[in-house]
Amino acid sequence: MAYSEPEHGADLAANRFTATPDGGQYVLTGEKWPINRGRTSTHVVLLGTTGDETTPAKRQQSMFLVDRSQILSGEVTGVPRVPTYGLRGCDISGIAFDGARVDASARLGAEGEGLELALRGLLITRTFCTGLSLGTGDTMLRTVTGFLSERVLYDGPATEIPYVTESLANAYLSLLVAECESLVAMRGLHLYTEQFSIWANLAKVRVARLVDFNSKALTRTLGARYFMRAAEHVGTFQKMLRDGAVVSVFDGSEPVCLDSLALQLPALAKAHGHTPDEDWRALYDLRAELPLFEPHRVSVFGRGRDATFAGLPALITRLAEVSPSAGCDAERLADLRGRAEELRHELDALLARVDEVRRWSAGLPARPSASAKSTPPRLIRVAEELSALHAKVAALGV
Repeated sequence: MAYSEPEHGADLAANRFTATPDGGQYVLTGEKWPINRGRTSTHVVLLGTTGDETTPAKRQQSMFLVDRSQILSGEVTGVPRVPTYGLRGCDISGIAFDGARVDASARLGAEGEGLELALRGLLITRTFCTGLSLGTGDTMLRTVTGFLSERVLYDGPATEIPYVTESLANAYLSLLVAECESLVAMRGLHLYTEQFSIWANLAKVRVARLVDFNSKALTRTLGARYFMRAAEHVGTFQKMLRDGAVVSVFDGSEPVCLDSLALQLPALAKAHGHTPDEDWRALYDLRAELPLFEPHRVSVFGRGRDATFAGLPALITRLAEVSPSAGCDAERLADLRGRAEELRHELDALLARVDEVRRWSAGLPARPSASAKSTPPRLIRVAEELSALHAKVAALGV
């Protein structure tokens, strides 16, 4: 997936890689970097500029699936691999095209549709990225717990030390919340596909943050051993610590995801409370069959809809109907109902702040800036809080 260019990073609209139409073919020129398997892949999905200065900026690029063995003429070369902090088993490098001709059939979608296709695809892969975080988080927790359960300190297993016990329990709890968010998002891709312009960003930001926070907490719990490539865990913990950190950068970094969320907050606030009542059980019942995923339904703008937040009133109603049981006695059930109501009030208050922040930002004197990115930081903070709240509601639903 060759989207990034050295000079432009996540600003895909600024890309300068060209794909010039020429008699039923396209001539590809430019460099993509840094990308995974840039030198070694047999096929490359890339964005190339097919429009000119008269073409609207959002319609200047097209997407191509290039089979390197089918290049008609010109050159395709690998850009050398770069040293990385983690991911040492991955070929993080690049690919360069110099007058490389491909048949017009290599184009995906219509000419000028590339940027939209890329953004729609990223909403899917951002959701998949939660699985990468969960995998590293699970491995780190198992590694640390396994080592400390056999580590004898102060006349007993280290896991019996109250601080260690609580730290491991909190890490496990955070991982469960992250898993709930990921599971609900994956089910949502099937059930509420059009809503992922918001949902994918919420899920990716929160799951990566929970796992990143866990990794730092687990390093403190493991102590000096986390810094040693010791025989007990053969560097596994350190590898997961390094590799897992990159997920927050994959397929749109955390700032990119939060900015996308912030821009859609007014639509979310406007839609809040106006969603028709539905049967939300399929979203949370992990045994319920799902319809086939239809990727063509993914939209770059979901009009402020989010099934997780919209279903919160139904979850509260469901809680009110539940009777105490051996697994959830009356005291615990009452506490759960109270906390669910707190979530509703927190969501109402958070979305009410959106208009306040926008009015406050509009009243500020304009500052000269060379950047086209002008999202108010206060709106970014609301997006951060919203991602945390989203995971809580998902956990409640599960």
